[in-house]
Amino acid sequence: MQMQINDAETLYTAAIAKLRSAEQQGLKAYDTMLQKAKSDELRQAIQKHRSETEQQVQRLDQILQKAGKSDMTVEDELLPQILRENEKMQSMIANDQLVDVSLIAGAQIAEHYEIAAYGTAAAHAKLLGKQDDLKLLLQTLEEEKKTDQLLTQIAENSVNKRAAAAE
Repeated sequence: MQMQINDAETLYTAAIAKLRSAEQQGLKAYDTMLQKAKSDELRQAIQKHRSETEQQVQRLDQILQKAGKSDMTVEDELLPQILRENEKMQSMIANDQLVDVSLIAGAQIAEHYEIAAYGTAAAHAKLLGKQDDLKLLLQTLEEEKKTDQLLTQIAENSVNKRAAAAE
């Protein structure tokens, strides 16, 4: 049976539970990405963000626990679809130089989704006067933005250039 949402508070906590689901699914995907990545720089960025993601899950757990909803489960269905699309692209690649280009593209799509989701959750926390939650959500939002920027730098400064030179 699907959860009924009748107020802003429940909508907010459901969004937090959905974010937790997305982050937990992302953790599983990082292991695969680490195995596939060719660039040491990309592997380091993935590993760094994997560690940040573990902390992000803890922050979301903290928010849900504070709300008395630590057992709330809302399955995120969008991130798995993004990950499947990236896997599909990866399966079509025949040139090793393109693997990292595709990994970065897929990771940035996932980061942009998370940036939007955290931005929305932060806006709801602010609206509901949840200042402690807002601080945690903004911390994570900043980490997601920095990861996106780092992936752009890796793509522009090395990975994309190597892929273009290999053609």
